[in-house]
Amino acid sequence: MPRSSFLTVVGVAGVVLASAAMFGVAGWRAWRAAYQPLVSDCGCGQTIITPARQDLWPAGLLFMVASSMFILVLWSLGRSIQTDRRMQADFLRRSTRTQFNDIHFREVQSTEVFAVTAGFWRPRVYMSTAMLHLLSRSEQAIVLRHEATHARLRHPLAIAFLRACLAPLWWLPGRKNLITYVSARQELEADRVATRNFADAPTAARVMMKLAVVPVLAGTAWSTLESRIDQLLNPQAVIRFPRAVRFSWVAVVLFVALSFGVSALGVSAAAPHRAESVQCVDQRRICVPSPVRPPMTTLRSSYGAR
Repeated sequence: MPRSSFLTVVGVAGVVLASAAMFGVAGWRAWRAAYQPLVSDCGCGQTIITPARQDLWPAGLLFMVASSMFILVLWSLGRSIQTDRRMQADFLRRSTRTQFNDIHFREVQSTEVFAVTAGFWRPRVYMSTAMLHLLSRSEQAIVLRHEATHARLRHPLAIAFLRACLAPLWWLPGRKNLITYVSARQELEADRVATRNFADAPTAARVMMKLAVVPVLAGTAWSTLESRIDQLLNPQAVIRFPRAVRFSWVAVVLFVALSFGVSALGVSAAAPHRAESVQCVDQRRICVPSPVRPPMTTLRSSYGAR
């Protein structure tokens, strides 16, 4: 996987999972802060766990956010795995195992023109019969090497993992730009390997011209096909992507800062901050009993003092 796309996947995954873990830890600390023992002001020196029911909402909210983020990540990953299995099951029913030079792939009986890599743990290359009839032998070699690179580097797994980690950030502007950016980088890397460091660039250009009519190749935020052609024409040129990708990274950084702020605010809101006095039961002031017992001394409950 290219270094830039690898860092994008790892960075986004680290940000989302770390934020979810941070919300969980903050919720735990908020829960403990709400049940923090206080020293009574009557002079007896006893500690009392203050009634904290109205102060438990920050902990509950933080726990809910953390669990929701983890659930969305697992749900998105499970959905991607299920979709991949269904697609492979359909392809396997209509395909036969074939070998082209040293590349093993499955030839799918279909009138649609496509070549795709499917599978996360054991990726397979699938190519339709229509695709094989459309391309010459040299062009078939380019396409198969391209897809074999996707399979060897497990690009489908990286995209599925990135999409799962971005699922909790469904509200984040430009979220899909990061997925498109990583996918485009993977295509550029696969083109480089397939053309043997652009030695077969003219053949790859002919393939792209023949496949330019396939709608799926243009279904991105910007023209991935145009970037791939630019790389074939000038391999030394730096392919620049739209500013929307940078904006997405800025949004992710702002989300991290917001997560820290919300977590700190939740812990602060859960800490005992009542203005009224804390009296122990020996002064015959009613103090609502808590199910949590003080760590150092056991107090009589207010009901027992009556």
